[in-house]
This record gives sequence, C-alpha cells and structure tokens, in this order.
Amino acid sequence: MQKSFGTLIKTRASRRFQIIEYIKVFDLNEEKTKQFAKEMESELNVTVINTRNAEEAIRNSDIVITATMSTFPY
Repeated sequence: MQKSFGTLIKTRASRRFQIIEYIKVFDLNEEKTKQFAKEMESELNVTVINTRNAEEAIRNSDIVITATMSTFPY
C-alpha cells in the first residue's frame, strides 16, 4: 500500500503534542482503510478505529486531519 508522506508526518507530529487515546479513520475503499489502520496501530502503538463514514470519523474528535490524492471531491 502506498503511504502518503504528508499524512504520516501529520499523524506523527500530532502524537508529539497530544496524548492520543485512539485514531479514527475513513476512506471510500474499506480494504485500504483496514490495511492502513493495521499498519498505523503497529507503527504508532495506538488504537485505530475504522469508521463507516466521514461524519463518524470526526464526531467527538479533538483533532481532525484530512488528506486526499483525489483531484476532485466525491
């Protein structure tokens, strides 16, 4: 799976400034989301929760980081 350098840097940087209890992730491609979550749990030693939609991902979140490789919104 191709990782976005910017996404990883933002995630790592945010861990330096906050004690993060868990990370919620969402993508239209559920399989890629599961793969990403598994890799990030291992790398960052934090629980990563797959969500069903973007609203669920941001609900009750203190920090929201977005990233896309798309050239148009969905």
